[in-house]
Amino acid sequence: RAEQPQAPLAQMDVQAEAANASLKKPASFAAQDKAASSRTRMVKEEAVAAPAAAPVAVSPAGGAAAAPARRFLAVRHNMQVESPAAELAGLWESVKAACERLDCYVEGSALQRETSHAAASAYLTMRVNPRDFAMLTAALGGNAKVLNHQTATDDKTSQVIDVAAQIKNRSEYRDSLRELLREKNVKRSLQDLMEIRDTMSQVQAEIDAANTQRALLEIETAKQLVQMQFQPTRVIVSGTYSP
Repeated sequence: RAEQPQAPLAQMDVQAEAANASLKKPASFAAQDKAASSRTRMVKEEAVAAPAAAPVAVSPAGGAAAAPARRFLAVRHNMQVESPAAELAGLWESVKAACERLDCYVEGSALQRETSHAAASAYLTMRVNPRDFAMLTAALGGNAKVLNHQTATDDKTSQVIDVAAQIKNRSEYRDSLRELLREKNVKRSLQDLMEIRDTMSQVQAEIDAANTQRALLEIETAKQLVQMQFQPTRVIVSGTYSP
């Protein structure tokens, strides 16, 4: 049998060196890898050392936008007002009329005129735009004296956001159910159709309740609640206090 001729040893050595050279990176690549590794290490160290950045809201267009700064606050004022007994009814009327001229409305009012058995008294419950609050209190005039003024603030921002999100989500769900009923290519049983309609009714009831809650929150946060209690000035008669 004829034997296959073998390649010379010198030629095999040349081929082996060429194969090894093809697996090795040039020196320039090695230098680049080393530099890149160094830069990566530096970036990681800077990231660890740097403080965490504040979260930034992203606008629908894709760009960064500042987080919404608006807050929904329910503000309540409780005021105790003292005036001469003879002027109390007129003062009550003046403040009530001032509210009707401003961005304000009266929720409740009462006037008890002076009798032989009881002193005069009155109260007003009003909702006023925050920018008109100073003008409303200016209607008290110079003869009245504010004995006590308490202010309370309740932050409703999270509730407003939650209700708005609930309305949006439930509305989208209701619309998707409507699309199911409009599909012509899908055959559904009568039971399936009734279940979809029942679910739509339930979701719509949830939307209506959320809209009612949103309206109440708007009333509480758009205008400030002002409660004024009117009492006559006390005078000293024979060493005792008397209205």
